[in-house]
Amino acid sequence: MEGKALYGCSQIDAYKFQSKLGEGTFGEVHRGVHNDTQTVVALKEILLHNKMDGMPMTALREIRILKSLDHQNVLELLDMAVKHGSRSLRERSTFYIITPYMDHDLAGLLQNPVVRLTIPHIKCYMSQILKGMNYIHQQKYMHRDIKAANILIDNRGNVKLADFGLARTYFEPPPTSHGASAATHRYTATVVTRWYRPPELLLGDQYYTTAIDMWGVGCVFGEIFRRKPIFPGKSDSDQIHTIFKVLGSPNEDSMPGLNALPEIHQLPAEPYPRTFDAFFENIPASALSLLSGLLEVNPLTRLSALGALESEFFTTGPPEAQPHELPIYKSSHELDARRQKQSQRENERSSQNNGDPNANLPHRPDPKWGDRRGPERIDHRRRTRALGFKIPHRPNLSGLDLVPPYRRSEAKQTGKEAKRPPPPALDY
Repeated sequence: MEGKALYGCSQIDAYKFQSKLGEGTFGEVHRGVHNDTQTVVALKEILLHNKMDGMPMTALREIRILKSLDHQNVLELLDMAVKHGSRSLRERSTFYIITPYMDHDLAGLLQNPVVRLTIPHIKCYMSQILKGMNYIHQQKYMHRDIKAANILIDNRGNVKLADFGLARTYFEPPPTSHGASAATHRYTATVVTRWYRPPELLLGDQYYTTAIDMWGVGCVFGEIFRRKPIFPGKSDSDQIHTIFKVLGSPNEDSMPGLNALPEIHQLPAEPYPRTFDAFFENIPASALSLLSGLLEVNPLTRLSALGALESEFFTTGPPEAQPHELPIYKSSHELDARRQKQSQRENERSSQNNGDPNANLPHRPDPKWGDRRGPERIDHRRRTRALGFKIPHRPNLSGLDLVPPYRRSEAKQTGKEAKRPPPPALDY
């Protein structure tokens, strides 16, 4: 596994930041430009919370894996850069992974209403995804976080798999066109984004293989047709029900070893019937067959990347489009889609409430006193004292004795309110 050799780190001053592209586990991803070469890049931020602890293990693993991979459908590592923090200014040191800039991620592209994908376009995207997936698996890595947001696309039609923060090596033989071999080693089950997590992981299986990545590819394939995630569970338990409402409840015949899984109690008491064909009713037959093979609940019979590339979907019907034949769209990322949806919701609320910014609050703020239950009240009192104004007296209309207990005894003895004792001196 020979990869690109990198020597040392650049200073972050060598790059100019332009715009925010997304958010990750360790920080943000920005678009930037190299000052000397004017190359447009993506800068993935990794916060170093404590210099003594060093860089997070997952970040080191991602860098090592990216350096060892070299394929046209896998994101390339161009450079690494560091920004040193300042202890006096309480700034943390930050490390950046520099990769090529990609115009879109698949999640943002599918949420762009302008985008219209035909079967030849889908074949072009899927074949590149499967080729990149097969290369990663043949290099003895599991990605473990395949989802639409981690599939990047540029305006030349090139697809690249990204975000190897959860990836790791595996010890079983690499998959063949007949599928993955049986798992022999134990790994952590807390991997893969929930909506793309296979049923064996949801049920607590820690002996898994590259088949978990192929389930994610199947979820992405279905998402391309439906233009939205196909299994959007609200919790791990709900995710199990969401999957089996479509695929039907598993048993020992369809999913060997099911009864031995730790979370078997999460399965519904009454088995769900299979509604797969009705759920994907508008998908061509060859695509439906491929999707069924990728979403096989038994990981041993689930299609591998090699097996998927040999399916009828790619050998029948309209031919696959070439990358340079794909349309060019405006930059579309998942973060852009979220911002647009949020803006639309705010505009709808504003139009419904005739532009009143306080109409959606759980309680209307008092025009004289402000919002007494939120930070506005605190800010109001601080500003009032800072400007030298006295806060207006608000009479007690409740009829209750509001004198604090520690002042009541003194008030009885002296006949008047005792002064509050001074605060104790701080011990530095």
